[in-house]
Amino acid sequence: MGFGNETALAYGENLRPDRAVGSFKVTVRDDQKVELVASLLPDPMIRAPEHLPATTVAIHMDQSVAMVLFSQLRETFQTMGWPLPEEAE
Repeated sequence: MGFGNETALAYGENLRPDRAVGSFKVTVRDDQKVELVASLLPDPMIRAPEHLPATTVAIHMDQSVAMVLFSQLRETFQTMGWPLPEEAE
């Protein structure tokens, strides 16, 4: 998936967006890696943000990392007492 202005992070760099995630999408790529794409909410202080391009963050991971992420999210839900999403039948 191509994004407008892609920015590669060098090793040792960290990125922590200062805005909340508005939506996300999980897909399996052709190389069987999992891609998590999060779209960040626009800055409410910017006038007419609907005319600005979307800000997205894409994270690629292999199956083992995706499984750990799923496990940690499930544990977080259980610890917080949040209901788990309904499983597909």
